[in-house]
Order: sequence, then C-alpha cells, then structure tokens
Amino acid sequence: AEAEALAAHFGSAGTGCDYQQIDDPASLRAALRARPRDALLYVFGLDSPTVSAALKILHGQDVDIPFIIVAEPADEKTAVRAMRAGAHDAVFRDRMERLLPAVEREVREARQRADHRAALAMAHDSDARFRGLASSLPGMVFHLQRGLDGDYRFLYASEGSHRLFGVKQHELL
Repeated sequence: AEAEALAAHFGSAGTGCDYQQIDDPASLRAALRARPRDALLYVFGLDSPTVSAALKILHGQDVDIPFIIVAEPADEKTAVRAMRAGAHDAVFRDRMERLLPAVEREVREARQRADHRAALAMAHDSDARFRGLASSLPGMVFHLQRGLDGDYRFLYASEGSHRLFGVKQHELL
C-alpha cells in the first residue's frame, strides 16, 4: 500500500512512475543488477533491509543512483544519520510535496556526475594516447608558455628531452 501511495503521488504530479517494491537484501541486489534505476526510495517503517544495509548494497553494486528516504517526522534523527552515511535526501511524510522535486534534482545531479566521470575517462584516455605518441617520437614534444613577466615556463616536455639534451623531463618542468 505504501509503494502504491508513493506511485500515486508521482502520478498526481503528472509524472509516470514505474516502481518495484524490494523487501530483502537479495532482491535489492538483483533489482540493481537487472536494469538501470533512476532512484531508490527507502521507506522507513516497512519490513525491509535496514537503511545502512541498503546503502551498503547500493555502494557495493558501484551504481550512482539517488537514495532518498521517506520517513515520519519522528524518524528525523535516523534520517539524518542515514544522510551522513550516504543517503542523498530525506522527505518526511508531512511534507510529501518535496518528494518529486527531490527525486528530480537528485536524478539530474546523478546524471551530471555520470557525465563528469565519462568526461574524465575520455580526458584520461586522450592524455594516455598523447603521451604514448609523444614518447614514441624520435625528437622532443614540449609546450612552452611565456608569462606576463616575459619568462618562459615548460608546461609539458616529453621524454625525448633526456635523449636530445641530457636533461630529464621533470628538470625542465
């Protein structure tokens, strides 16, 4: 009934909601492996894994999805502890109008984190390819910058600096 009420809350806001109720740790692991999820809503007071166990499973699966707690106002201290342990937000049942904006915000931030991780991976791959290319050249590849004071500074120097000039890369830098 609680899951259906949460789904109805999303429906009343004009947002469709496909949900799956999870009651034990094994089911949570299986659900996280089965397909991508937009968010995980943890409802206090139901027979389910503890919040710390659910967070441990989520972090163990190495997925970055929002973990949002739905609780009674009396559970505020427990919700705060859960947020310190890694939950993204807590929404109390007396303020359910916060649920949809909290989910939307956390989903958006998770996508931004995923985009950032992908950009970092691409930059790392590009840097590795560049360094491989630069080290295989018979000469030296460098990036020299002239400062406002007129002094020059090496921003990058390939390993060829040692072969050509007998000066190690880190000494130039």
